[in-house]
Amino acid sequence: NPMFQPTSPVPALATRHYKELKESGISDEYLINFRTINSLTELLSRLNRKNHGESVKIPGWGVQGIDPLTGLPCDEAFQFKSDTPRIKENGSPLKYESPVGLASTPLFLQNPSNASFWVQVFETPSIKIYITEGAKKAAYLMTLGLAAISIPGVTNGQKQGHLHPLLKALATVGREVAIVFDGDWRQKDGVALAMDTL
Repeated sequence: NPMFQPTSPVPALATRHYKELKESGISDEYLINFRTINSLTELLSRLNRKNHGESVKIPGWGVQGIDPLTGLPCDEAFQFKSDTPRIKENGSPLKYESPVGLASTPLFLQNPSNASFWVQVFETPSIKIYITEGAKKAAYLMTLGLAAISIPGVTNGQKQGHLHPLLKALATVGREVAIVFDGDWRQKDGVALAMDTL
């Protein structure tokens, strides 16, 4: 029956989004951070946009980050991946949409089995952190038991040569930090420069 579509094991995710995220190696435990968004009104509110409805297409999936020190949802730490992404001026698809007009904030995912996970990371410099671009990569690394933080773009971990305050708080003496961007960073001068700057 073409109308029948099996339900996703994660109720907040449409089956196609569940499959996409599972194919990225993310465990069901970390899929609590993701959900399908079908409402343009809700999406525009989450993206802090009023008049850009024509350019952002639904449906897609969204991911909500948390404040790592309180565990509460963080409005600035939200990313949306449309099923039909907008095309940038250079002809490539825009992978993720982030809130407009708000400070670009690193995305810390909720660790469902350890509510104080991020507090422990902040307090323990011996815990290595991984900084990556995109929530799927961060969720995959978290699935592997690593402390992974997503930044919305390769240049968004810092502004005017200064680290975001949350990243700066993690950059303590003795802490090892791995920057894990796309494998094509060697071919893209902007990505290589962003990695050097970060």
